[in-house]
Amino acid sequence: MTTNIHFELLSLAIQAQLNCDTAPPVCMVGMAARGKNKGGVELAAKLLEMNYVYCPLPRNDPSELNGYPYICKETSSMRFFPPHWALQVRDNFIVFFDEASDATRMTQAAMHGVLTDGAIGEISIKGAPMVMAMNPSNVATTGGTVSHPFRTRTFVIDWSPDKHDWLRQIRQGSWDTP
Repeated sequence: MTTNIHFELLSLAIQAQLNCDTAPPVCMVGMAARGKNKGGVELAAKLLEMNYVYCPLPRNDPSELNGYPYICKETSSMRFFPPHWALQVRDNFIVFFDEASDATRMTQAAMHGVLTDGAIGEISIKGAPMVMAMNPSNVATTGGTVSHPFRTRTFVIDWSPDKHDWLRQIRQGSWDTP
């Protein structure tokens, strides 16, 4: 069995985020249906004995990343509720943001705070490994891309597994593990 270098790189990048506060989030860029989710993040979570939260970015409004505003009666000031999925993130969780290039620019701008500070509403998910996936603009649903600041604050993995390895793994019914 050969090594799936893309998966090994993803696993190491997730472990780096667990061991170092300054390790950047991961952004996997690759064609549709190449195993970024099932053969990538889901398998890494399983092998690292972690859970993962799935967050499809195009379905999220910027307020879901910034937090839902409300007036706090005690302080007479604006506060922000985090979305339900963010409350699920605890120790031993990977946060997986899918289809990043199809998210609106406003959602990507809100995502910037999540990537750099781990802030979602008034909670922090700092310390939870963050992984994003996206298709190149020529095959993305909306033809979208990510902004330069969004992309430069991540560790980008060109997710393009060898087609022979990919076919072999499909036939064997499982993905190679490091």
